[in-house]
Amino acid sequence: MFTEDLTAFFDADELADTATVGGSSIYGIFSREFVEVQNVEGYFPTFLLSDTDAASITKNSTVLTISSVNYTAISKRPDGTGTTLLILEKQ
Repeated sequence: MFTEDLTAFFDADELADTATVGGSSIYGIFSREFVEVQNVEGYFPTFLLSDTDAASITKNSTVLTISSVNYTAISKRPDGTGTTLLILEKQ
């Protein structure tokens, strides 16, 4: 497993966004790209965070608040480099 220190990558003063989970703040990279799949258009929100912070996220149950919008983590995709991509669904 990759063991690089990712603290600088997830620094809220630099690249990272803040998500609130159960009253605590976690940091990651939020993305909300517009996609089209089989003529259905919509947004595909994701949140990339450290594996350490992702450990507290429970699929289909944990609510993350990002920029005053609530999302549920519907999928967790660890990539083996120390980060996990959460697939989000707007509540």
